Amino acid sequence: MSTTIKWFLGILIGVIILGAGFLIGQKSESKTISDTSSPVSTSSSIVESEPVNLKVGDKMYDMVITAITPIKGSGVPSQDNSMIKFVGETEVTGTYHNYSLDEGMLGGKVCIDNLDFQSVNKMPKVPGDTRTTWFCFDNDDFAKTDFAPTGSSGRAKILIDQYTVNSFPSSVWNTAKLVKVIQKQDFTF
Repeated sequence: MSTTIKWFLGILIGVIILGAGFLIGQKSESKTISDTSSPVSTSSSIVESEPVNLKVGDKMYDMVITAITPIKGSGVPSQDNSMIKFVGETEVTGTYHNYSLDEGMLGGKVCIDNLDFQSVNKMPKVPGDTRTTWFCFDNDDFAKTDFAPTGSSGRAKILIDQYTVNSFPSSVWNTAKLVKVIQKQDFTF
């Protein structure tokens, strides 16, 4: 076998091994409530067509489900029409944005996105929900004070409670109550 062919085969095998390692790493990073590491009960179906049945009282990470309802209409919540409310304080780190009133749907809101790896893995996620984890605060006035001035952005470590996962084929986002800001660093431009 020529040196060129051996070199090519060595590179090809290396790429295959790296690709497999990347895929395995990606799979282990994504945590949903269907993971066995999360203590979720599988009795008493609440959400239709889900790999795991959820019910009020189920614990996911440091949070407990307090309500599961459809966002619109009545009946049984489904994967794309549900509001799942949690209680339980948890500390997360991410990028905050204090949107001005003229910034579209999120105008006047304070939201957190770009959560770090540890934070993403503490947040409940419904099976089949492929959205990036981000949320806006329910207690806007408190959040606007802590993340002033309007239009500012930065990195923050915060304590949240009352996290809500909203799933609907429309413009909805997850929400949380800001309990306190632990650390904050404004971006400077």
